[in-house]
Amino acid sequence: MKLLLKLIKPILGTVVGIFGLYLVNLFFMKPISLDHYLGKEVISGMLDSPEAMTYLGIIDQFNFITKHQSKLSVYGLEDQAEDLADMKKSRAILERYDDSKLTKQQRISKNVALFDLDNKIKQEEEFPFHDYPLNQIGGIHLNMVQFMTDVHPIRSKNEAKAYIDRLNMLDDVFGSTIESLNAQRDAGIFPPRFVFDHVIRQLNELINADQNPIRDVFERKINEPELAFSDQFKAELINDLNLAIEESVNPSFQLLLDFMIETLPMADPNDGVWSLPNGDEFYALRLKVYTTTDYSAEDIHNIGLSEVDRISKRMQDILSELGYGDNLNVGEMMNQLNEDPQFLYADTPDRKTIVIKVIATLLKRHGWQLLIHFIECRPLRLKLGQYLNIQKKMRLVATICLQHSMEVDRAYFMQIFMTSSKHLHTVCEPLLFMKRFQVIIYRMHSI
Repeated sequence: MKLLLKLIKPILGTVVGIFGLYLVNLFFMKPISLDHYLGKEVISGMLDSPEAMTYLGIIDQFNFITKHQSKLSVYGLEDQAEDLADMKKSRAILERYDDSKLTKQQRISKNVALFDLDNKIKQEEEFPFHDYPLNQIGGIHLNMVQFMTDVHPIRSKNEAKAYIDRLNMLDDVFGSTIESLNAQRDAGIFPPRFVFDHVIRQLNELINADQNPIRDVFERKINEPELAFSDQFKAELINDLNLAIEESVNPSFQLLLDFMIETLPMADPNDGVWSLPNGDEFYALRLKVYTTTDYSAEDIHNIGLSEVDRISKRMQDILSELGYGDNLNVGEMMNQLNEDPQFLYADTPDRKTIVIKVIATLLKRHGWQLLIHFIECRPLRLKLGQYLNIQKKMRLVATICLQHSMEVDRAYFMQIFMTSSKHLHTVCEPLLFMKRFQVIIYRMHSI
C-alpha cells in the first residue's frame, strides 16, 4: 500500500501541474488551441451575466458558490468601454493564430469570430448609442419583467428569496440605464414618437396596474403544492415582495417614466434610422451584420421583391390546383382563407384544451422529426426513454407558450434549458446564444 501511495502521489502531482499550466495558458495567455480559446470566450461571457447563468439552468445547482440567482447585470458606460477594450484584445489574440496551422473548420471559425468582432467593434466605436434601450417590444423594462416572471425559477426557499433580492436591485439596474440614456441624449439620439407613446403607456401600466405580473406570478409559484411552503413563510415572502415593489420596483419604473416624459418633446419626428446621426452608415452596418454580405439596401430590397414575386406565382399555382380560381390576388385570397371558419377553432370555452390536445397528438405522431430540428440532437444517440422524456417536455413547452401567447398570432419556442431539475423552465424571449424555433399560430383568436 505504501508503495502504491508513493507511485500515486507523483502521478497526481503531475496531473494537477499539467492541468494548472493548461488553465494558466487558457485564461492568461494565447491558448494553444483556437477551439479552446473560442469556447473559453463564450463561457466567460455567459458567466459574466447572472441572467445568462439563470438561462442556462445547469449552473443553478452551484448557486451557493456563484450567488448569481440573487444578482442582475448592472451595465453602465464604464462597462461598455470595458467591453470594447475586451473585444479589441480578443481580436488581437485571434489574429495571432496562423491560418496555415489551422484545420479548415478552424479557419472558418476564426473568420466567423473576426467578422463578428469587427462588426461589434465598429458599432461600439462609431455608433455606441444607436439603439433604444427603452422600446415597446424589447425594452429593458419589458425584458426585466419577463425575465423575473418566466425565467427565474422558484423551486426552493432560497430561490424564492433570491427573486426578491433581484427585485431590490432594479434601482441599480435602471440607474445604469438612465446613465446610458443621458449619454444617448447628449448624442442627439431619440426614438420616434410612436415608441415614446407605447413605452410611456407600458410604464404607467406597470406602475399602476391592479394586477402586477411580478407579484401575481410570484404568488402563484410559491403556492405550488409541491413546494410545501408554510403559511408563515409565504406571508413573510409576500411582505418582503411588497416592500421590494414599493421601495425598488415602482421607483425604478418611475425613473424610466420620468425620463421618457421629460424627453418626449425631443422625439424623432422620423421613424427610420436614416434620420439618426450617420444613420445611413449605421444602417449599412446592420445590413452587413444580419445578411453577412456587403449588399446595399437597394440590392436587398430588389432581392426581396423578386422573391415575393416568385413565391406569389407559386402560391397562385397551388391555389389554382386547389380550385380557388386563376389570376387571384394572392394577398387578398390568403386573408379570406385566414378568416374561413373551416380553418379556425370554434370560439368555445374549451378551445385552448382542444388546441393543446391537437398539438400533443401531432407531436406524438411526428415528434421524432420535430425533435431533430427542435433541440438539434442526433436521434441515433438517443435512447427510447430519453426521446419519450424530451417529447413530453416538448408538449409542455407547447402548452406553456400557447398560454403565454394568448393575445397574439405568433409565438416562438426556446430550446429546453439545460437543467437536471424535473422542472422545465421556458422563456419566450430570444437569446444571442440560443436559436429560436418559430411557429406561426394560424389565427387561433386568443385561444
